[in-house]
Amino acid sequence: MNNHLKTILSLILISSLLLAMAGCSGFSTKNKTDPSNDRKGDVKSYEAVLSPKEIKPFSDEFTSGINRYGFDVLLDLYDGENIAVSPASLELALLMTAMGATGKTKEEMIDALRMTGLPDEEIRSSAAQLMWRANNNGMEAANSLWLLKDFGFSGDFLNICNGDFMADLYEVDYRNDHEGAIEVINAWANDKTHGKIPKIINNEISNETKFVLVNALYFLGEWETAFRKDLTYDEVFHGVKGDAEVPFMHATREVRYYEGRTFQLIILPFRGDEGQSGPFAMSFILPKEGSSPEEAAAELSETGFETAVGLSSKTEVIISLPKFEFDYGTLMNDTMWTLGMKDAFTDTSMFDLILESGEPRLKITNIIHKTYIRIDEEGAEAAAVTAMVMDALAMPNEEPEKIIVFDADRPFLFAIYDTTDGTVLFTGVTANLE
Repeated sequence: MNNHLKTILSLILISSLLLAMAGCSGFSTKNKTDPSNDRKGDVKSYEAVLSPKEIKPFSDEFTSGINRYGFDVLLDLYDGENIAVSPASLELALLMTAMGATGKTKEEMIDALRMTGLPDEEIRSSAAQLMWRANNNGMEAANSLWLLKDFGFSGDFLNICNGDFMADLYEVDYRNDHEGAIEVINAWANDKTHGKIPKIINNEISNETKFVLVNALYFLGEWETAFRKDLTYDEVFHGVKGDAEVPFMHATREVRYYEGRTFQLIILPFRGDEGQSGPFAMSFILPKEGSSPEEAAAELSETGFETAVGLSSKTEVIISLPKFEFDYGTLMNDTMWTLGMKDAFTDTSMFDLILESGEPRLKITNIIHKTYIRIDEEGAEAAAVTAMVMDALAMPNEEPEKIIVFDADRPFLFAIYDTTDGTVLFTGVTANLE
């Protein structure tokens, strides 16, 4: 596949748990070549085995939970600027961390992630299937835990991470080789995002860091039907900050289409391994005249993105879609607090299942999210990195014969998702172009 035909989705989540006192190692390691390719640090590892899983739809509660969480995050973070987030990546890492929490801390995390009522067994089995799904049809996924060497981590917690979340375990020395630990983790992130996110950690790790969790998703593909480059020409995009003349791609074709109260939605599928339609697609959500991205996101959170795509039907659509490229970064502490995850940031947090002894306490200090997105005639390229630091129904279209116009000349939303059940992997808002 030619490089210019590639569609890439790289999503990375890093969680750093900082504690206050030392212990002894709680898992067996083996010598392994440093994943940073001869960078600093004496790295040992215990590698996960990618276990085949039957690919079937997740429960409605699991899919709707991920999707609602994603659009709720958009609602909280969107301020008229371009934004992109990965609900699937955030869910995987935060749910893995929640498996080490108890009491109010765990309850608030599960509620904030919109997984209320789901038993641990379903969360863990769904995460395992999600990891298997994300290692097929052009998608690659990886989890890793970077553990302070010679520290007392719980074998039960590490077995959950290694077995259900398929996370590799690495030992690093945060105390004596602080810079080396940062370098080796950044090198891993850079490698997993194919250079799109060269650095995730700067000063978020200190000599007190004891635990770092990284989740990466990488997608390589192309549109099932590419846009003709000779039909790309400049038009005006009416952004939040003002008008800009940018290249717009144009096509008139039959695509899946849905219309909600506040938005129009089209779906563009990606090719799969055999050259036919694959399991991944990208949806573009255009707020109707007089509606805003916030109103569209709120409707999708309320009724369910998966419901909207399920009600879509093949319709002739005149498409005008701008090419765009942007990056985004934010500290997500306030957003997670707003969504109800509060105790995890305080000194009363309970992450006692992560350590053999349950002591000392751990708390989250920072959650950092960085993303990159690019859309062109051949496909899409996207990358996201999140760093989490822890311290000690509407009806279907009734006139399918009518040609629909989808002119994205104003702020719109997008979502890359799994067509098996509508689970959103990556979503955002294109608000301004230049």
